[in-house]
Amino acid sequence: METISIRTIPAQKHPFQWDVTALRKYGTHTRNLFIWTSLHNYKDPLVPLYLSLCPNVTNVLLWSDLTDPQLEQLARLPLTDLSISFSEVYSKPNLFPLFSKITHLEALINVESESQFTLFENFTSITHLMVSTQSNLSILPRLFKKLPTLRVLIMMVGQHRPAIGVVGHYDPNEDDPRIVKMVPNLDDRSDDWLVRIRKGRDIWTLADEAVRERQKLNGSLQRSATD
Repeated sequence: METISIRTIPAQKHPFQWDVTALRKYGTHTRNLFIWTSLHNYKDPLVPLYLSLCPNVTNVLLWSDLTDPQLEQLARLPLTDLSISFSEVYSKPNLFPLFSKITHLEALINVESESQFTLFENFTSITHLMVSTQSNLSILPRLFKKLPTLRVLIMMVGQHRPAIGVVGHYDPNEDDPRIVKMVPNLDDRSDDWLVRIRKGRDIWTLADEAVRERQKLNGSLQRSATD
C-alpha cells in the first residue's frame, strides 16, 4: 500500500483515534502519507507513531499542529515532497539542513516581504514551490533568482492546498509562464488528492503541464513576432 490517508479531525472534545493497523502492516511500503489532524489547536499525540511506522515515506501532507520533537522526526524522513504549515518549520532554523533534499514544497504561507526569501534558501534542491495567493505578487518572481533550482511556482487559493485545483488564467503578455495559479474545482471530490496520486496526476503534474504549454505558446509568439 503506497498511499495512506489519515484524517482524525476531532469532534468537539472527543478526538477520533485512527486505527494504526494498516500502518503497522504496510507502513514500510508507504510512499505517500496524508495526515490531517489540525483543528482548534489540537495536537494529535499519535503523529509520532504515524511517522515512525512509515520510515521510507517520501511524500507527506501534514496538516497538523506539531510539537518540536514531531517536527524534528519529520525532518529526518527521506522526504522529497512536503506540505506543511511553514510557520512551524521556519521557527526551527536549525532543522533547515535536514530538509535540503526536498524538491517539492507546499509552504502554506504568505510571502509578504523579501526578507522571507531567506526562509527557503536552505531548500537547496527545491524545484517546485507552492505559496498562498495572498502573497506579494510583485516580489514572487524574484524567488527564481534566490532559488536557482526552482522551476515552477504555484499560487494556491484558500487556506489549504488546492488538491481539487485547476489551472487559472494565463496572459503571455503579463505573466511569468513559470508561475501557475490554482483555483478550486468545486465539482471534484475531497478525496481527489488520493485519486491524483494513484493516477500520477497530482497537483505538481498539472502545474508542469501548464508551464510546458505556456512556454510553447511564448515560443510560438516570439517566432511569429520575428517573421
